[in-house]
Amino acid sequence: KNSWDHHLASFTKREVDKLGLGYTDQSQILMYNFGLTAGAPSEHHFNGLEGVNACYSQFFHYLTDTASLVAPVTRIEDNVVFFVWQCPSCKVTFATDTVIFSPQTGKIVRHTFVIDLPGLRLGPPMAERSDQVKSNTLP
Repeated sequence: KNSWDHHLASFTKREVDKLGLGYTDQSQILMYNFGLTAGAPSEHHFNGLEGVNACYSQFFHYLTDTASLVAPVTRIEDNVVFFVWQCPSCKVTFATDTVIFSPQTGKIVRHTFVIDLPGLRLGPPMAERSDQVKSNTLP
């Protein structure tokens, strides 16, 4: 719970450096955005601390005002958090996150999120950078 509280507080304040403290060199973020194309989402993978920092640094260019962020659903079970959120001031009508924390360290090992945000572009899609994926399995 403390790890999740830290993550959420850092996210709503858009503090990339503090967000990075909740991840490790083995962490993975998988992001799917339905806001760019009809049907299939764009898919992006970010690996390790460098990837985490790149993800949030780019993402916060689009999520510029978190004052309207609301979370109608937050479920915490053991080391997994499922979170549904909206941020109308940034045109986020729907997003979900699933965050898996290491029971040993409390750090995030895998974070997936699905969002519908028109215009959001975070680096090249996975089809263009498959050589940069370390693994599609949990560390």
